[in-house]
Amino acid sequence: MKITNIITAQKCRKYKIIQCILLNVILLFSSVACYAQNSNKADNRLFVKMCIGVGVGSGYPYQTALGIAALGEISFQKQHHFINIGTRDVSEFVIIYAPDIINSSNSTEFTYGKIFEIHKVSFLISTGISYVTFRQRGAAIPNNNGFQIFGGSNYELIKYQAVGVPFSAKLFFSNKKKRGLLVEFFGNINKQIPFIGVNIANQFIVFKTKAKK
Repeated sequence: MKITNIITAQKCRKYKIIQCILLNVILLFSSVACYAQNSNKADNRLFVKMCIGVGVGSGYPYQTALGIAALGEISFQKQHHFINIGTRDVSEFVIIYAPDIINSSNSTEFTYGKIFEIHKVSFLISTGISYVTFRQRGAAIPNNNGFQIFGGSNYELIKYQAVGVPFSAKLFFSNKKKRGLLVEFFGNINKQIPFIGVNIANQFIVFKTKAKK
């Protein structure tokens, strides 16, 4: 019982540290955005963009090391405002002997954000609401098929949910083409397991309305 209490206390401290990091990053990027100035003419066209990326992250059940992160979202942008619908995932990284259940945190998000431009670099900051699902590997299930040379073991699935507040800050590098390189810092504050990460992504335009004359 004493050991369990110590482990629980350590986890609580870890999650509080992650929340403090997220809050400080939000304040930092917000202050930078306040000084960003946009000198370009307003563009009234509607842009629909896709963004796909991968990276590293922290914050999944029974984490022992940095995990792999993934990003996929669609963005509706008009002038310097945008709405995103997407998903982010942080999970343990397993290469050779993969179990059937991977510890992971997945967030389905609906966010609103603004775009600021500093010279040729666009700065995007957004937040909103998310539904977070956690998949945790439970007890091992005995295998009656004998010895396995390849493949993973079978485990019970423990699944739980939470409502979270996602946060994303992106740096977008583009030379006015349809696509560009994007570096993102993201996070999610929730009551279960807050998580953070960094993604490198490719954003590209899939549709745009005609410019008004």
